[in-house]
Amino acid sequence: MGRLRTEEFLLPQARRGLVRGAIVLLCLLLAAHLATLVPAVHRFVDGTPFYELVQDTMYVLAGIVVAARAALVRQERLAWGLLSIGLLSYAAGNIVYIAYVSTLSPEPFPSVADALWLPLYPFGYACVVLLLRAHTKRWLASMWLDGLVAGLGVGSVAVGLVLRPVLSATDGSFLAAMMNLAYPIADLLLLALVVGVFATMGWRPSSTWWLLGLGMLAFVVADSVYLLQVAGDTYVGGAWLDSVWLVGIVPIAVAAWTRTTDRDTAPPSDGWAILALPASFTLVAVGLLVWGSLEPTSAALAMVLLAAGTIIAALFRTSLTFREVRALADARRQARTDDLTGLGNRRYFLEQLEGVTDEAGTRRPAAVLLIDLDGFKEVNDSYGHQAGDTLLRLVGARLVEAIGPEGILTRMGGDEFGIVLLGTDVVTASDMAREVGVHLREPFVLEGMPLHVEASIGISLFPGHGRTPSVLLQHADVAMYEAKRGQLPYAVFEPARDGGSRRRLETLEELRTALDSDELVVHYQPKVDLSTGITSGAEALVRWAHPVRGLLYPDSFLPIAEQAGLMRRVAIQVLELALRDLAAWRAMGHDMSVAVNLSVSNLLDAELPLQVSRLLEEHGVPSRALVLEITENILMADAERSTRVLDGLRAIGICLSVDDYGTGYSSLAYLQALPVEELKLDRAFVTHMSSDPRAAAIVRSTIELSHELGMQMVAEGVEDQAAMDMLRDWGCDVAQGFHIARPMAAELLTLWLATSASNRPTPPTELVPLSAGASTP
Repeated sequence: MGRLRTEEFLLPQARRGLVRGAIVLLCLLLAAHLATLVPAVHRFVDGTPFYELVQDTMYVLAGIVVAARAALVRQERLAWGLLSIGLLSYAAGNIVYIAYVSTLSPEPFPSVADALWLPLYPFGYACVVLLLRAHTKRWLASMWLDGLVAGLGVGSVAVGLVLRPVLSATDGSFLAAMMNLAYPIADLLLLALVVGVFATMGWRPSSTWWLLGLGMLAFVVADSVYLLQVAGDTYVGGAWLDSVWLVGIVPIAVAAWTRTTDRDTAPPSDGWAILALPASFTLVAVGLLVWGSLEPTSAALAMVLLAAGTIIAALFRTSLTFREVRALADARRQARTDDLTGLGNRRYFLEQLEGVTDEAGTRRPAAVLLIDLDGFKEVNDSYGHQAGDTLLRLVGARLVEAIGPEGILTRMGGDEFGIVLLGTDVVTASDMAREVGVHLREPFVLEGMPLHVEASIGISLFPGHGRTPSVLLQHADVAMYEAKRGQLPYAVFEPARDGGSRRRLETLEELRTALDSDELVVHYQPKVDLSTGITSGAEALVRWAHPVRGLLYPDSFLPIAEQAGLMRRVAIQVLELALRDLAAWRAMGHDMSVAVNLSVSNLLDAELPLQVSRLLEEHGVPSRALVLEITENILMADAERSTRVLDGLRAIGICLSVDDYGTGYSSLAYLQALPVEELKLDRAFVTHMSSDPRAAAIVRSTIELSHELGMQMVAEGVEDQAAMDMLRDWGCDVAQGFHIARPMAAELLTLWLATSASNRPTPPTELVPLSAGASTP
């Protein structure tokens, strides 16, 4: 009957014990009642009130157990409360029947006991519907139709097997006839509802539903057999049939105290299995139509109507199934197709390559060619992304001409294409690489201008260079970068040159471990308000306290993190550390901010504003105290999507800064459109402005521009007092550089902030606390 898990409802220990004790008592009473079916035991208790006492106790106890669930646990309180009312009413009916109705002669029908028994059904329906609504996240047409087909089909069968003989035996008063109809119809609706619920869940319901279904099915079976025996004048009280009702009570009570899990939708079946349900019930319904046509009775008419409804619902479900199958096939095709070029995508490439490597026993050779377009970024920068997309489509068409039917061509993503050649050796693969190069060197016409495209091609061979898709693709990638570094049209993978690739992979795996082990640390470089000389903030700079290689700077691991999709985790950890330290400094009375750098992938993360808001709230830091720095270049990756993320950050009050200003696109249109409040001039201009008049002019004009745009100006790379004085004279707002302080660990910055401005030492190298256990590069 499932495992009782009352501990999940966080009840006090005493109450959990009472609930478990009540359920155990229910099971013991059921066992005692079932034992009376044994002839020897039956003779011993016959003529005593044992039967009636056990029955009444079980009905009342089950109602109390379910009522306790509604009273003590908030979740699904209404559903279980309604069911407890129905059960307690049923228990009251049983007590009234035994104590009063059964003593009358003749026994009235219907009686007050019937009025107390029947409410169990509507309250049970309400409980099932409320639970289903609470734990089904999405309702699809297929779910409703499956439930409708199952419910109507089972209902038509029940009418034929139960309602027909009961109706044929119905006589007496109008009230007696209605009451004879009430029970089978109520059971019919209950059975149809339970079967419909199971169908909507793909016949894989949770333990709660199994227990409820088992209990309600026991009631349906007991009621149906009882009505058939009464109709045939064969019912005998105290026999096995009385135990079936009691069998149904126990799983219902247990169901109330099991956890009901949420369901999304019924998981789709594979192939034509999804037609099994409508097809099965359609065949049954056709048989019932034939049977009903032979008996022109009211029960047969009801059976025929339900069977016809089953067929109609099944036809709708079948029609929907065909649409779902077509949609699924289309979705699978689209999932393996590149939208831009119409070629296969990376998933399709890996599937085809996996098919090749699975045939290892045949020793059929194959080759993987990885093609990367040289200088494609410049095309995007000069002509725009739309022109870049056009070029990719033209390149795809040109590659189709080059390889013909001999290979499998896919677009791997970005400006990379992949080719799988079957039955190919190194000579044939090299010839194909040269042929591809020849086709690509013919100029493309882009916006009326001829454009020449070069490509770097890497080749790996199966089985010599690897026996799995990932290894073959990795080795082709290594060969492609060898071709790019050597400015060669193509290169074949050579194991002797794989050391750099292995080191990158080792670093990547170590970085994953570092993120799980909190090995990333943050150093801070102070920023000074030039008008007051007060420390107004600090820039957070990530470092990796590598357990073997010492303190690693970001250029040794951030590019790998970006390529591996780990920048989201890196950024969140840096933000967490920076905000924790900032909260401590602000608590000491330092009214300052902290600046954190964002990468390309961070700006494409739609969840970033919510995560930042959560971290600010968690550490009690005001949003204006956090500055997020972006570079001009990363806005070109996906300007529209990046702008939406920036708008979300700005909406929660974050200050946004353009870092390394002057080294990227420097588009004034971007400065006008983006929600930034700060420009951070690149150190390349600041460092040389005292010796280079042109650099000085750029710095001075940029300061004026930032103020005209209502932005704050930050100059980084300040390395001497002369640069500080020039920036102050020109009205620069904030300065940062080695002349002020080098990056240092959080503990040392705390000491630095406590030191007076006149006595602040400028450390000769980046400061690392002795406790960090890392060497300084």
